Amino acid sequence: MANTYDVNENVRLFATFRSTAGTPTDPTVVRFKYLSPGSTTVTRTYPTSITRSSTGVYYSDLTVSTAGQWIYQWDSSGVVRSSYEKSFRVRPGI
Repeated sequence: MANTYDVNENVRLFATFRSTAGTPTDPTVVRFKYLSPGSTTVTRTYPTSITRSSTGVYYSDLTVSTAGQWIYQWDSSGVVRSSYEKSFRVRPGI
């Protein structure tokens, strides 16, 4: 089940990248993409708008200003090649 947030809430989205042995590992390139309702895809890259909190662990903050379903994807290349997509819902305000 997807998480649910309120309009104008700040949301922190994390990703952990691991080697084939399962050890947290920093990729060469980290990207975060998101699609808000009725908009176009936005791409962020490390280190410009993604924060590294520890080895292999990254996050990006969003202020969710539109109600509906948001879709996001983390992907990496280089030392660690990975990609996964998730979504969450944003409730309309009253």
